[in-house]
Amino acid sequence: MGEEARENSSLTPTQELVNMQREQRRYEILQRETILNNERRARARAAMSAGACILGAAAAVWFGGVDLQQAVQHEVQAIYSWEALGQYLSDLGPVTTLLAACTGGFLANYASHSRKMREAQQQLENMNAAMTMDSGEELGGDSSAKSR
Repeated sequence: MGEEARENSSLTPTQELVNMQREQRRYEILQRETILNNERRARARAAMSAGACILGAAAAVWFGGVDLQQAVQHEVQAIYSWEALGQYLSDLGPVTTLLAACTGGFLANYASHSRKMREAQQQLENMNAAMTMDSGEELGGDSSAKSR
């Protein structure tokens, strides 16, 4: 018999319950930290993708020979009519328009992952706060023998 098996066989049922609860809490904490880290990574990927699309769109406008004065004028007019919006998009070209649309999608994705990350962070903080409040009252209150 191994040393760990001998230790476990000498545990009282109360100690086994405490160990099981501790392991369950560790597992829940690890799950929530994994979710939090995954959301952070996804948010960072969305931010980098949006930045790359913005840079691509800026390069396409710069090297595409677009008259910036006319594009800005059409952009201002696009606020008031659909015709001007169509003219503005045709001035920019299909590549720039596609990159701008992709940027919008990646920014929406970034916002979604930010919200999920805040929720996961809040759940982890709530769980930690609950554990610190319960730590003194676990299975019989404080460490004095009279409270058990």
